[in-house]
Amino acid sequence: EMDKKMALAEAEALKAAKAEVDKAKGEAAEEKKRVDGLKKDLEKAQAEAAKRVEALKKEAEKLKGEAEKREQALKKQVEEARNALEQESKSGGEKGEALQ
Repeated sequence: EMDKKMALAEAEALKAAKAEVDKAKGEAAEEKKRVDGLKKDLEKAQAEAAKRVEALKKEAEKLKGEAEKREQALKKQVEEARNALEQESKSGGEKGEALQ
């Protein structure tokens, strides 16, 4: 009788231990799913960030090109204005000499 009670107690203890193990396995599986989801979210965010960086690089190159074109146009305008002033001062000087 005593052996039977001990065997039943051991069986109950094993059953309880197995239930704990199963519960822990279930929790671990849920945690793994959560981690996998977070990894996917991170990968998606990194891919989107990489796309955004590339778009910003292209935009920066475009703006740099436009700025260089404007700079060249302004340099040309300054050169043309300088040449016009030089021509004006030369012709003004010649007129002054003719008046004398």
